[in-house]
Amino acid sequence: MFLNHIKNFWVKKTLNKKLQSSSLLVVPSSVKIIGVLVDGIGFTKTKLLVNELVLGGILPENIAILQFKKDSVNQIKDEFPSLEHAHLQWNGGFSGVAPKEFLSKKYDVLISYYDLEEAILMQLTHSTKAGFKVGFASVDTRLHHFTIQTSLENHVVFVKEFFKILKLLNKI
Repeated sequence: MFLNHIKNFWVKKTLNKKLQSSSLLVVPSSVKIIGVLVDGIGFTKTKLLVNELVLGGILPENIAILQFKKDSVNQIKDEFPSLEHAHLQWNGGFSGVAPKEFLSKKYDVLISYYDLEEAILMQLTHSTKAGFKVGFASVDTRLHHFTIQTSLENHVVFVKEFFKILKLLNKI
């Protein structure tokens, strides 16, 4: 437990240095493939979030989800691939099949669906290859191209604002 706090501190410090010297990528021409990184501790309605994205016109097979949970105890039904603290390495890298598979894909858009600055989620957001990143305004704004000001429980408003942004940018 204590080592996890030290590891989180170290990864946040390293990530902060990387964010100071990095620039965000170019927005893709159209949105087809979406990656969704969900905080499964604070938000347990991931299936409803996916349904909202599908209602917006995204095909279910084009949505990749990685859900964070505190530990390997089954506090979340394993409907989606999961991410745990044990997957985060000291150098900011990731071990485990689910995070490596998530990071190996290139996404047109990454949705960072978490509102607390958890080191593992922030590092994964930074490491993901996505042309366009959207997240909550309560998280470090250097991680995202656009941030949406709403609460974590209000997934309908988040998705509605997300599609407004895409329409304004002529991406859908």
